Amino acid sequence: MRQGQKGQLNPDWVECLMGFPIGWTDIDRDETESHWIEEPRWPAGPNEEQYEWEPPRVATGVKNRVPRLKACGNAVVPAHAYPFMAAIKAVHEGNLT
Repeated sequence: MRQGQKGQLNPDWVECLMGFPIGWTDIDRDETESHWIEEPRWPAGPNEEQYEWEPPRVATGVKNRVPRLKACGNAVVPAHAYPFMAAIKAVHEGNLT
């Protein structure tokens, strides 16, 4: 966290951390950035400066903050689900190696 930041956990940053596009759980947002599937971006690690594109880790006054965080908490990280889906596809298509 940047020095002097105050607030509560920002759902935009949690989405970024999980590999979802920023705004994925925002019901008021019509579209999200399309690059997230082909080129996922991960936030900076602990004790590293945040990237320019990265949302703040904490914020105040975020609309629907708690429901959005609950949605993230109940979600599956896409990077974790991919190997299982790829294995199911391989079994289905008979391409086991």
